[in-house]
Amino acid sequence: MGTGDYICVTLRGGAPWGFTLREGEGDTHRPFLISQVEDGGRAFLAGVQEGDEVVSLNGEPCADLTLLRAFALIETSTDCMQLLLKRKIDELQKERRRTVRPITLQHLCVMTNGPCTRSLVLPTAVKSS
Repeated sequence: MGTGDYICVTLRGGAPWGFTLREGEGDTHRPFLISQVEDGGRAFLAGVQEGDEVVSLNGEPCADLTLLRAFALIETSTDCMQLLLKRKIDELQKERRRTVRPITLQHLCVMTNGPCTRSLVLPTAVKSS
């Protein structure tokens, strides 16, 4: 998917979660992508967007999952679901980042098996050498 930001999202309240998952294109890596977000649904209210890549579901890396296993994880999530998403940066956002201030970004997202909490992890700016 290229350059992007990582976002941790916790959806609460149980199904329906308000999004549709599909398998993306690729020769070796076929990412899971959010293909639809229901207006006003749980995913919409948490900031999930169409085109987001799902990196992990409830702490399980999606690179190790089949689409059927991902659907099973979603279906068995009863009270909350944790998603680690990779959001694509469009060309306008890339240009803004280049013209505003060149920096190196480090991304960090820690997911635990503890109680569900809604968190948004923002990149940490580190001065370039």
